[in-house]
Amino acid sequence: MASTWFTSDYHLGHRNIIRLCERPFADVEAMDQAIIERHNACVGNADTVYDLGDFAFRCTAEYAVACLHRLNGRRQILLGNHDKPLRQAFKRGLLDGLLDSGQLTIVGDTDPRMQTALRVSIEGQEIVLAHFAQRSWHSAFRGTWHLYGHSHGNLSPFRKSMDVGVDVHQFRPVSFSDLQTRMAEVQEPFSEG
Repeated sequence: MASTWFTSDYHLGHRNIIRLCERPFADVEAMDQAIIERHNACVGNADTVYDLGDFAFRCTAEYAVACLHRLNGRRQILLGNHDKPLRQAFKRGLLDGLLDSGQLTIVGDTDPRMQTALRVSIEGQEIVLAHFAQRSWHSAFRGTWHLYGHSHGNLSPFRKSMDVGVDVHQFRPVSFSDLQTRMAEVQEPFSEG
């Protein structure tokens, strides 16, 4: 049975992220290889992956596309503020094969000044997905979750919201079932009163 996964902030090709986020890798090649291996150890080819942005940075569009081809799963990517390589790849048609095959969906505008949020329902659970964290989100008062990236673990969990970036989750995606367990433990729901 296919599973659903959530992730963010791979920053493939980005040498400086190792220092900035104190990632435990000797160099960018080792980082990229480890992230791809850990991703593929979790995600099957029939699985869906919601990627909340900053997939690759400071690399070529060709490198970002090559990395996409190495990853298991059908990806839905909400472009983040650092997704210049994917934006370039999209504009140059380098993603057409992945888009046409259904293995990739780009969610939102390719203009980096526009930020996108996506509402999905998985097994009856409503979830608001965005690259940037929000303090309140659509239907938060009714039990909707909010998943985000961008912050690289620098924000504390807030009610039923969570950073799904790889810096928080051992450089691998988070499964929907793991999120269900974590969210069931949250005792501080929003109230409308």
